[in-house]
Amino acid sequence: MKQSISKRINIGITAGDPCGIGPEIILKALAKIDVKDVHFFIIGDYSVFKRVKDRLKYRNIKTPHFAIIRNFNNLPKISKRISLIDLDIITKRKFCMGKAHKVCGYASVEYIKESVNLAKKGIINALVTAPINKKSIHLAGYKWPGHTELMAELTKTKKYAMMFIAGHIKVVLVTTHLPIKEVSNGLRSQDIYEKIRLSHMYLKRYFNIKKPLIGVCGLNPHASDGGVFGDEEEKIILPAARKARKDKINVVGPESAESLFYKMYHKEIDI
Repeated sequence: MKQSISKRINIGITAGDPCGIGPEIILKALAKIDVKDVHFFIIGDYSVFKRVKDRLKYRNIKTPHFAIIRNFNNLPKISKRISLIDLDIITKRKFCMGKAHKVCGYASVEYIKESVNLAKKGIINALVTAPINKKSIHLAGYKWPGHTELMAELTKTKKYAMMFIAGHIKVVLVTTHLPIKEVSNGLRSQDIYEKIRLSHMYLKRYFNIKKPLIGVCGLNPHASDGGVFGDEEEKIILPAARKARKDKINVVGPESAESLFYKMYHKEIDI
C-alpha cells in the first residue's frame, strides 16, 4: 500500500547563494539519491535552477526532474519525490557567478526564513542548507554571521550549538564565526559549560548513549602544558569542566586536540 505524505519524511533543502555552488550541488546530489518514503523540498528560485540545469545538461550531466510549487497552499498535497518551492526573487536579474551580490544575499536569507516557516508548520522534518556567501548577506544589510545564528534567532532559541558529524566523529564548537585573534577573548567559562551540557543531553536523546563521555579540548598548544603556552585552560576551560562533573556529566579534559581526536577515532570518547 502506498504510504501517505503525512507518514513520509520531508526534507527541506535551501538553495544557498544563487550565484554560488549550492544549486549545482543540490541537483547533482539528488540525481544520485534513491531512497524510499522521502520527499525533498528545494527552497529557492526556479530561474536559478533552470539555468544551472541547462548548463549541466550541456555538459551531459544527469539532473533530476522536480515539480515546481508556486501555490504554497498545495504543499501538503505534493506527491512528487522532489519539489522546488519557487520564491521568485531572482527572476531575470543579472549577476556574475561566484561574485558577491546584495540581491543574492537577500535571496539566501529569504530561503532560510521560508525553510524555518516550513519546519514550524510541520511540513518538513529536517533541513539541509547549501552554502551561503557571508559577504553577500552583509551587502544586503543583514548582520548575522552565519546559518547558526540566523536560525537561532528565527526560532527564538537561546541555547544552541553547532555540531559537526562524520561517521562516529562528533565535534561541538564553543565559538562560531570568530576571527582567530578574537577567540581567546571570546571564551567564557559559562558558555563552555552550556555546550558541554547541550552535548550531554543531545547524545542521550538522539544517539541513545546512556552515559556519554565528553572530551573538552584545550585552546593552546598541548592544552598549555601546565601554563607554559597560556592560561585559558586553567582560568576558563577547567572551571567549566569541573562544573559539568559536579552535575554528574562525564567529562575529560581540557586536553590537547591531538589527544582528544585520537580518543575519538578509537571510540574512547563520544564527542
